[in-house]
Amino acid sequence: MRILLVDASAARPFSGNPAAMVPLEEPATVEWTLAVAAAR
Repeated sequence: MRILLVDASAARPFSGNPAAMVPLEEPATVEWTLAVAAAR
C-alpha cells in the first residue's frame, strides 16, 4: 500500500491542512464512496 501526504486547500506549498491519500487500484463503487463520506 502506498500512502501519499498532500497539502490540501493551499495556495502555497506546506501552508494548508495536510491530508493522507491512498491511491485506489480500481474505481471505487458508489456504495463504498458514500460509506467513507458517512464515516467522517
